[in-house]
Amino acid sequence: MSLLLRADSAGSRPVSILGIAVPQRVAPWFARLWISAVIIGSLLPGSAKVLLHTRQDQRLYSRNAVSAKHRFVHFFAFGSSFLVLSLLATSTREELEAAIEILTIGCIIELLQFVMYSHRHTFEWWDVRDDAVGIAVAFVLVRVFSRLNVAVASRS
Repeated sequence: MSLLLRADSAGSRPVSILGIAVPQRVAPWFARLWISAVIIGSLLPGSAKVLLHTRQDQRLYSRNAVSAKHRFVHFFAFGSSFLVLSLLATSTREELEAAIEILTIGCIIELLQFVMYSHRHTFEWWDVRDDAVGIAVAFVLVRVFSRLNVAVASRS
């Protein structure tokens, strides 16, 4: 079952990612809130995105070219969404499922933007690529930190 849709657990032990402890019953709600904010922000009309500096003015926006700031927004939004959702994961398999869920959300968002805003002229595949890179970097960070935690715990 989807980590994002999984029923809340009633456990009392905190969950931790990258050294940040979060109460277990708060983590699913925080994940849903964060990912909802990313979805809503992604589906804002272009004029709102220009005001938020997450998209270039259409006159400056050339086809297939994106700014470094726009790419960073994708890396951060989807990488951090994976990090938040991975709070709910209890195994590496569930972390992989979380990565796939977040990438799927990114693909659906791009498809909706393609239909709603570009009038089916340009599917921004490079945004999906940037989402995937952000998720992959976050996944590697989670794996590295979990191995470091195991190594530190075994020394104690």
